[in-house]
Amino acid sequence: MDVGLQLMILGMGLVFAFLGLLVIMLRVLQYFAAPQGASPSTHQPEHQPGATPAPLADIEHNDPELMAVLSSAIHRYRHNKS
Repeated sequence: MDVGLQLMILGMGLVFAFLGLLVIMLRVLQYFAAPQGASPSTHQPEHQPGATPAPLADIEHNDPELMAVLSSAIHRYRHNKS
C-alpha cells in the first residue's frame, strides 16, 4: 500500500513538472513570436475606420413560400433521420 502511494505521488509530480515546463516553454515561444514593438499579451489587431460590415439582404420575415420550403425541409430531415 505504501509503494502504491509513493508511485502515485511520483507520477503526479512528474505530470505537474511536465505541465509547468510546457507552460514556461509556451511563454518563451510567445515572447519570441510576438511582432516587433508589441508585447505578447497586449497585441490587438488594429481597427480599420473604413471597414463596415456587409449589409444584410432585405428578406421579408413572413414570406409564405420561404416558410413552406423551410417546413418541408425540416419535415423531410426529421423523417429521414429515424
